[in-house]
Amino acid sequence: MSDPLAILSALPPDALASLAEAMQNGWIRLTSSPSSLANQVGGSAGLVGAAFEQLRLAGFTDPQAATLLSVARSIHVKGSAGETLADLVLSGPDVPGIPTAATDAVVQSLFLEAQSEIVVAGYAFHNARGILEPLAKRLHEHPLLRIILHVDISRGLTDTSTEQNIVLRFAQDFWKRQWPWQPRPEVWYDPRALAMNREERACLHAKFIAIDGRTVLITSANFTEAAQRRNIEVGIILRSPLRTQQLTRYFAGLRESGGLRPLS
Repeated sequence: MSDPLAILSALPPDALASLAEAMQNGWIRLTSSPSSLANQVGGSAGLVGAAFEQLRLAGFTDPQAATLLSVARSIHVKGSAGETLADLVLSGPDVPGIPTAATDAVVQSLFLEAQSEIVVAGYAFHNARGILEPLAKRLHEHPLLRIILHVDISRGLTDTSTEQNIVLRFAQDFWKRQWPWQPRPEVWYDPRALAMNREERACLHAKFIAIDGRTVLITSANFTEAAQRRNIEVGIILRSPLRTQQLTRYFAGLRESGGLRPLS
């Protein structure tokens, strides 16, 4: 089965812009027939219709598909290894003349784009099952895809449990409520958040998604249903291999040095 994002990214930028505008205005839908899409993409209508059907089956809504089309148009613009191409991601209530999109739609489009590696950091994972399920499906379909999650495991103000017990409780909850599927991704945490001495504690507060060492979304949004779909959040997508790899190498260094520990 063809990758719908690959199909869409292969279209000319003006065709992608036309599709996005038509989807945003309700002129076309994910269920539109190829003949209805011909005005935007001509002879590619059959392929686009098939891509739309795959997105529909994957759970995408029309507004999310419109966001994906806009992202695909940006992907189409190729930069050199050192060039930074940036897109602003604004989520929240609409303001006339200012484009907004649910963070979740942008996140899902990035998950679809990944071919080899997805590196994620998030401060809070709560009611995240619906956000992570498409990622779990992608891992199931592409078992060679490497997914690395970085999470914050904190000690409650009055919690005197051992680090091992706190991590065990977190792991049991995470694998039950947030990622109940197989196979599982790598999960890492900062042990300093569990120090008994409050003055020594630090948290893993970073929030980003890095794709294949070339694209990164840096966002204020946590991995919660409210943050991804309703809150006012601000993020930026950098299509820069230089900056993306600088970020992923930093976290790789923390893992390799023992600064971060794996969740068993």
